[in-house]
Amino acid sequence: MRLQESSLYDVIGSRSVYIGEMEPDDFQTAEFDLYVTSEPESTGRDSMNVPVRLEYETGSGNSTVTRTASVPLYNQTDLERYGGGGGGPPLVPIGVAVVLLAAGGYYWRYRR
Repeated sequence: MRLQESSLYDVIGSRSVYIGEMEPDDFQTAEFDLYVTSEPESTGRDSMNVPVRLEYETGSGNSTVTRTASVPLYNQTDLERYGGGGGGPPLVPIGVAVVLLAAGGYYWRYRR
């Protein structure tokens, strides 16, 4: 599965996902993180159409099909509510700890 190029979004991470071998009654999901760069052509107020290309192998050979997936859009408030958008690792506390350790080591070494 591969996301198609669009000026509406940037893909954060990989643009394609290998889903694997599937039986007729199986289903799989793929997840992508997108950053919306401009006003989307919306199917509803809080969703956007994203073109995806599916490449798969059947008994008669390889096939490719392009479909459009309607995906929900989340703002910062929604991300915080659902547990995402935490902002990454706590860099300030880590930086302060490193400075304190370095100062303590310097003090201990030259104090003796």
